[in-house]
Parts: sequence; C-alpha cells; structure tokens
Amino acid sequence: AISSDGNPVVSYRANTTLKVFKCNNPACDLTATLSSTSTDLAISLDDLGKSRIGVSDNTHDYIFGSASTKIAYQMAVTHVNNTDNITAHWEGQVSDVTAIYLQIWNRNTSSWEEIASNPSPSADTDFLLSATVVAPGSTYYSPTNEYRIRVVTGITTGATTLRTDVFNTNIPLAPILTQ
Repeated sequence: AISSDGNPVVSYRANTTLKVFKCNNPACDLTATLSSTSTDLAISLDDLGKSRIGVSDNTHDYIFGSASTKIAYQMAVTHVNNTDNITAHWEGQVSDVTAIYLQIWNRNTSSWEEIASNPSPSADTDFLLSATVVAPGSTYYSPTNEYRIRVVTGITTGATTLRTDVFNTNIPLAPILTQ
C-alpha cells in the first residue's frame, strides 16, 4: 500500500489487533532500519495491508527496496505461556531472484535464527515458508511471553518488490500481535 505522502506502508492483522508500519522514503530503503537486533522495523502496515496478508487469496501487500538492501516483514507475538511450540507461515513472492529467510529472534544469542528459507525462488511466483520451533521456552519467548518472527530477503541486486499474501503464526489460544 502507498500512503498519502507516497511512501509504502506494511501491515499485519491478528484477530482484532491491527498494526501498521510506514516507510520513511518512497523506495522503502531499509538499509538503515533493518538491523541484527529485535527492534521494530521503521515501517508498519495499515488496515488495508493487514487485510491483504490475513488469508491466502493472491491479494498481496508489498514492500519496495532498492539495490543492495534487505526487505523485511516482522511481527511480534504475545502468547499466554512460553511452552507452546511456535509455528510460523509466510506465503508470498519476490520480484528479484534473491534468497528469502523465515527467522525467529533467539534471546539467548541475541540474533535472528533461520528456521526456513528458499535460496533461489522463481521471480514473481508465490511460494511458502513454514517452520515449527519445538519447546521454545525462554530461548525465543521473552519474560512477557513475546516472540518475534520475520521474513527477510537476501541482499537485493536491483530494485525489488517483496509481496506477502499470508504471514501468520499458528499457536494455540490465538496470539496477540504487536509491533
């Protein structure tokens, strides 16, 4: 989605909770904002973006990135405990043939851990990344039972669009997503 000032926005939906990130420039260049920490991204989804990534229906939300950048969707999920397995699903496509990674924040190592990937997806063709983290405990859950998941591209070779059709987690007792 594009905001009124011409900058892209990214959103996600969790039950009735809607969250929004907005790019700070028209190219949505995340070089300076996509870091190796678990901090929130500089962009967020609006209501339209959230509705686009709720179900697999070929209605994509998208983010633009310039050459030599990484593009990402990230969500923070708060759950009722820290013992349930965490399953994450992402379905989408990328306009450039660049690797796509599904990652979870590892609190013990303070780094993003790859849980699924597609090293060379076909351009402009939907594919699925899905993974389950078994017995996550405090490795992935914070003391307040929050965990963070993201989908991120490899470093792009040219102007690239990351399109998300579905991005969700599937754990018991519907989570509350925040960003």
